Amino acid sequence: MPSKVKFSSLAEIAHLVNASSDLGTMLDRIAYATCHYTAWDMCSIMSVDEDAGLSVLMARFDPFLSDPASAPRTWELSTSPMRKVLIANKPLIIVDVQENAEYPYYREDARARNYHTVTILPLPAKDQYGRQMIVAVQSRDRVNVDKDTISFLEAAAQLAAIAVEKAQRLREQTVLAERIRHTIVSVGDLMRKVLSDEAPTNVLSAVELLLGCPVAVADHSAQAVIVGDIFRESKKSEALIQQLQLSLQSPTFGLSNASSPAQLLIGSDLDENSVFDGFPFRRETLSVDGEKAGFFYLLPDGKSFDQVDEMLIQQVAFALSVLLMRTVIRFKERAETHSKILDEIFSGKNSDQEDIRARAKKSGLPLTGSNRLILIGIVGNQEHARRYLRENHRAISFALSTAWPGATNVVAVGTWLVALVPNAKDISDARWNDLLHHSIGCLKSLLPTAPVFVPSALCHDLQDYAQAWQACQRGFLLADRFERRGVVSERDFGPHALLFAAMPALQIDAFLVDQLQVLEDHDAEHRGDLVHTLSGYLLSGCRLQKCADRLKIHVTTLRYRLERIREISALDMDDAESRFSLELALRLRSLRGPSASEQTRPSGARNLGKAKR
Repeated sequence: MPSKVKFSSLAEIAHLVNASSDLGTMLDRIAYATCHYTAWDMCSIMSVDEDAGLSVLMARFDPFLSDPASAPRTWELSTSPMRKVLIANKPLIIVDVQENAEYPYYREDARARNYHTVTILPLPAKDQYGRQMIVAVQSRDRVNVDKDTISFLEAAAQLAAIAVEKAQRLREQTVLAERIRHTIVSVGDLMRKVLSDEAPTNVLSAVELLLGCPVAVADHSAQAVIVGDIFRESKKSEALIQQLQLSLQSPTFGLSNASSPAQLLIGSDLDENSVFDGFPFRRETLSVDGEKAGFFYLLPDGKSFDQVDEMLIQQVAFALSVLLMRTVIRFKERAETHSKILDEIFSGKNSDQEDIRARAKKSGLPLTGSNRLILIGIVGNQEHARRYLRENHRAISFALSTAWPGATNVVAVGTWLVALVPNAKDISDARWNDLLHHSIGCLKSLLPTAPVFVPSALCHDLQDYAQAWQACQRGFLLADRFERRGVVSERDFGPHALLFAAMPALQIDAFLVDQLQVLEDHDAEHRGDLVHTLSGYLLSGCRLQKCADRLKIHVTTLRYRLERIREISALDMDDAESRFSLELALRLRSLRGPSASEQTRPSGARNLGKAKR
């Protein structure tokens, strides 16, 4: 073939490469042009599937086939020269394949289709499955294949390789465009779920399907871990959730009470070598108002992320930040509404009860049925207590809602929080006590000190709530005054609880000093037991023998001690009013705990006092 014709033929093949974007069409045209502009009668382009042990037809030009559809499209590699061509990476020329005994299956195919000379060349490209490719031409005559012919075929093979690469790039661009479109649509669907106030667990399950791996969110404001279905079903899910809960309690994980307009920030915190309880993980920071609000965890399990995945992860993190922000806003709005309703009820001025019930029902505050209140407070500085409780309001609410049956609401009232437990009459006393103590344990990690829980009596109607709340306040006042923690009620302070609650703290201190201080000082100085003796005497109804038996001392010893009490304190224990004052002082003293002088007494002081006459 003259050089001019060869260049013209190659130019035509190059034109065919650029004339279509479909790989099958381009390869078919190249196979046709290779034969049309040369003396070769047939041409085929194949991929080599090493895993299956087959050569697979990609394109073919054979004008002599009567039924191309029924012609074979795969051949065993073990009976063909294709593997040899790929290993050598150079053309293979078989002058007359019908006489070649090295490839008997190939020889039979040549005799059946009546071709003789074959040239097979490696095609410097791989198909969409990563398989190597070859091009083969056949002639029905025996031909001499010279260097020029090989050069032309190699150039044609290069053009075919360009066609394959072009098609693959187009395919990759199409796939990429479709993935980006799918990502945009998916993120839009996810945002609709977030904005339609779907349950957070449903949102996370949708995220798991979108990313193809387990995910979880650590919500700092609620001190809660939310997981999707795949995460929940994964190995060691309970251990992972516990570790996430511990991470929420880290002192470096802070959330300020910023009042600026909400602004969402996303920050990536990825360490490819991070391992979470034996599992590699990825963590994205979720921020609201410029402050860290939580973390978004992915457990990719060996899955790698490309640029489209990274874009999707960032958009998912943004959607989850919006989810946290909306959850916090909804909680604050509902809490404020509930607080106003309870303030109105507790004031006792609830003249329009139907309006209150309607507003409570609309806002999800259960006032029907027999409910109970639980005042939640912290003893000590009440300004600090208010701050701690308000900062952890949502976390406390979440913890109690999961600990108690039913929809328990936690509302901020004054310096306290109050939990409204619905249908409390259906909870047995034993179960009620268990729930109270379990709830206190749940809040230990949220507060600087153990809280006080003051439960109320059952409230059957709106009028009952004001009285129940006053009783809760008195119970807390007593707990704060006498530094009690845990579950507290007015009954713990005996029949004088109302009197104790009404007395200012300074008056209580002055009263105790006036009644008992001189005896306490004497006991501390002389290692005596006069206060204990006085208490036993009054508790025994001022009967000597009963008191002596109670204290396990002789009556003579008792008389001596009582005389010393009269001498030191000038108390007249025969006077009814004096005895009442002493009993009240001793009761207050037992509630408040030992005085400073009592705390410094050696452990053997009481025994020494018993021996003293």
